[in-house]
Amino acid sequence: MLLSRDLVLLGQALSIKRARLQEDLDQRHTISSSMDSLELQTEALRHMLTSDVCSMDSVKTALMELCHLRPALDDLTEASLSVTLDGLEADRLKSLTRKWAQALSCASHMNRTFQAEAQHSQSLQQKWDSWEGFQEKMEEDLAPDVSGNYSGLREQLAIHQRLRIEVLAGHQLLRGVIVNSMRSIEDTPEEKRPDLALKLAQMRERWQRIVNVAQQRSSLVQERLGQWRFYTRGVRRLGGLLRDVETLLPSAAQAFCTLQQIPCSLEDLGRAEETLAQHNGFYRHTLETGRLLSSMAELQTQAQLQTELQTLQESWDHARELLGERTILLETVVQNWGHFQVRLVDSAHKLDELKDRLKQPLPEKLEELQGEEKLIEVMQENEASLELWAGGVKELSTMKTDLSQYILAGDATLLQGQVEQLHCQWEELCLKVSLRRQEIADRLSAWTIFNDKNKELCDWLTQMENKVSHSGDLSLEEMVEKLKKVRGNWGMVHILGNNLRCGETEGGNRKLGYGAHFK
Repeated sequence: MLLSRDLVLLGQALSIKRARLQEDLDQRHTISSSMDSLELQTEALRHMLTSDVCSMDSVKTALMELCHLRPALDDLTEASLSVTLDGLEADRLKSLTRKWAQALSCASHMNRTFQAEAQHSQSLQQKWDSWEGFQEKMEEDLAPDVSGNYSGLREQLAIHQRLRIEVLAGHQLLRGVIVNSMRSIEDTPEEKRPDLALKLAQMRERWQRIVNVAQQRSSLVQERLGQWRFYTRGVRRLGGLLRDVETLLPSAAQAFCTLQQIPCSLEDLGRAEETLAQHNGFYRHTLETGRLLSSMAELQTQAQLQTELQTLQESWDHARELLGERTILLETVVQNWGHFQVRLVDSAHKLDELKDRLKQPLPEKLEELQGEEKLIEVMQENEASLELWAGGVKELSTMKTDLSQYILAGDATLLQGQVEQLHCQWEELCLKVSLRRQEIADRLSAWTIFNDKNKELCDWLTQMENKVSHSGDLSLEEMVEKLKKVRGNWGMVHILGNNLRCGETEGGNRKLGYGAHFK
């Protein structure tokens, strides 16, 4: 039974290990597939930027596509944190990130170059119009609030990646407008110059507000995405931890274990409780992050987050509660098992003491049997000892029943056998005590009859001696007649005396007095 139990536990451990390895393998496969896709897209865009027929439109297209790769690249980096990449895969990821950054920088530079060339051929009014349209487009892109779900934040991250590039281009456009405007001041009438200066100042202020909003919004989107990634990673990590803990908390139908396995189970439970305690801060942070995201999410995402948080919290609390209960239960089983063994040894020792007392022969001298109260006290003491011992056996049976709820049948059978063996010895002892009591009663009754008859004979003989010595009225025939009347009683006394003298010492025979004289 112990071997089969160990095989079950080994099978469970292997299943958990296999599930972890499969999960790790699936993650590695996903990471590798994502890197394949991103490498192909990045290489295609780099090739587009280095093509001889590269135009401003193709550069803008490449720039847009590179910005849209940013969320996928960040997801890939986040996924790589949950597994240990080998050297080749780690170098591959670093190379991909470097090539993407180089392509983005190249596209940004080429975009500004094409933009400068286009601006060079524009008139001042055209530059003002282009700048106005550029600002309106920036403000339009910044108008939506930060998304409340992960997919929306990923899209906004791509937009803000593009806006960051466009801010650099905007600085270049603004500089060109200002330079050309300052040159045109000389041709502007004196009364209109303050208006132009005010318009340029307002233009700078408006642009600075746009830049500030873009930077703040970009930081907020990245922060919110980081919170989502932390929360998702936390839920996944804590879920795996709780699944591992569940293996230590079998259902009631599978809660049996051997007494030899209990110490190991207690060590496992102790390690599990320590692990949960170590992750308690991480768990609290995950809950707080989830609640924060829920407070800022739209209704559908909010409902999903609340369900996940409730499930996580219930699972965590349930695991900690069951760990505590299981630990207390096994500690109680160990404690009860120790008490059971102590009581078992103590009961066996008391049983041996009672057996030794019953093996002692009954006292045969009269003075040792005279105290009826003492004999009754001895018998009552024996009976009380038996009753007390029987109560201990009943308590052992109760403890055995309690222990049997949590240990395997083999150990329970061993306990049952030990209790039954003591119970059989107890029943045998009860019979011996009963026989001993009857023997004492018979011996005491015989001594009582003997003493009464012996006293009666002694009193009669004394009376007869007094009559013979002081009176001559009693004839010989009368004396013989009276002796015949008591002859029957004397025979009984003689027989009782012989029975009581069996095994007695010489000192005990002398104590019989007149009984010995009339032998």
